[in-house]
Amino acid sequence: SIARKGVAGAGARAVAWLDPDCEFPACGCEYVEALRRPLHPATKVMSVASRQDPIVAPSACRAPGAEHVEVDGTHSGLAHNRAVYPHLARFLAAR
Repeated sequence: SIARKGVAGAGARAVAWLDPDCEFPACGCEYVEALRRPLHPATKVMSVASRQDPIVAPSACRAPGAEHVEVDGTHSGLAHNRAVYPHLARFLAAR
C-alpha cells in the first residue's frame, strides 16, 4: 500500500486504528452517503481560504455557488483567525 502523509494520512491511520474493517469511503455507511448527497438548493455556502495554507490550496476551496472569502493564515489557524469572524457574522446575519 502507498504510505499516506500529512493530515489525510493521520485521519486514515486513525480510522484504521479505531475500526480496522472500515473501508472508508467505499464502505457505503450512512455518513458517507450523506456526504455524497447534493445540498438542498436553498442552502447557502461560504468558503474560507488562505493563500498561506500549506494543506489545502485556495482553488480547492471554491465550491460552486458559494461565497468565497480569502484571509491570511494557516490551515489549522482558520478556525481561530479573527479575520474570518466578521465575514462569518455578515454571512450568517444575511440568512
